[in-house]
Amino acid sequence: MTVQNNYWEKRIANNIWELYNKSEIRNRELLKAYQKVSDDITKNLYKLSEKINNGEILTRSEMYRNNRLRILQKKYSIILKDLATGIEKKVSNDLIKGMEANAKNIADQLGYEFTVPNKGIFEQTLKEPWKGSNFSKRLWKNTGKLNQELNNILVTGLAQGKTVTQMAIQLNNVMNKGFNNAHRLIRTETMHYLNQSSLQTYKEAGVKKVQFWAAEDE
Repeated sequence: MTVQNNYWEKRIANNIWELYNKSEIRNRELLKAYQKVSDDITKNLYKLSEKINNGEILTRSEMYRNNRLRILQKKYSIILKDLATGIEKKVSNDLIKGMEANAKNIADQLGYEFTVPNKGIFEQTLKEPWKGSNFSKRLWKNTGKLNQELNNILVTGLAQGKTVTQMAIQLNNVMNKGFNNAHRLIRTETMHYLNQSSLQTYKEAGVKKVQFWAAEDE
């Protein structure tokens, strides 16, 4: 490999990592979204407690009366559904823009005349499964697990006579775990789809062989 080739290969790889790091900055907004949802969930729990007995303890009989537990669980489900819907829309748009920018960068470095592909091509790429699933299905699967964990905290907490504060702390911890899972998923998906757009662009440019570069700073 010549020094010149090595330079251009690293330059292309660095462009990909720059796009990835920019996506990480945008992902900070994800934390704010989860924090807000966590606050909304605990507020609903405290509001119900104050409405029933103005105290710290919620009994099973109180919660099952007038389907209060079911209503609270339904509220949590709606809150999480709205959260996942917003994340899916935002991240999908970011991934499509990232794939387009990456393809253009690579084409520019190769001296290949780049024509912006139809947006539908990148949208289809997002739907294609890898390792048995795709981004949307993984996101909603995680959301379903998170919803189940929140429900378990309520049911178990009532059975064990836990205070509202104790359950609120558990709910908040589970939401933090949910954020970490979502963040990890988005990071993995981002790099995967950037790599996919790279491979597509190389094929269009007539490249027959590629070399994978691992991150040098992680």
